[in-house]
Amino acid sequence: MIINWVLGLTRRLKSEIKDGTWDKMKHIFTLFTVFFFFIDISTKRFFEHSLSINETSLIIPGWLHWKLIHNTGMSFGIGAGHTIFIIILQVLVIGLLFYFKYILNP
Repeated sequence: MIINWVLGLTRRLKSEIKDGTWDKMKHIFTLFTVFFFFIDISTKRFFEHSLSINETSLIIPGWLHWKLIHNTGMSFGIGAGHTIFIIILQVLVIGLLFYFKYILNP
């Protein structure tokens, strides 16, 4: 079922790229990305200045609360405390993406 959904989505994207709809979708996607990036950064900065470490702020009782913590690793704290390793890994991944995009497909 999921495979059929992905294949259908792929076919739809290919047809939208051909008829020019994809260009409009890229602009909408970019706007949503910028909007959510702004919301993400704004909430982080607000609570970073409002709370101290491990302090909790109740937003919606019984449902949502904020607790200020600092993750020094990647997602879910993977590699915490190994900043140099994380930087090297990120540079390698960016290098590979550049290689595949611009060197293999000029």
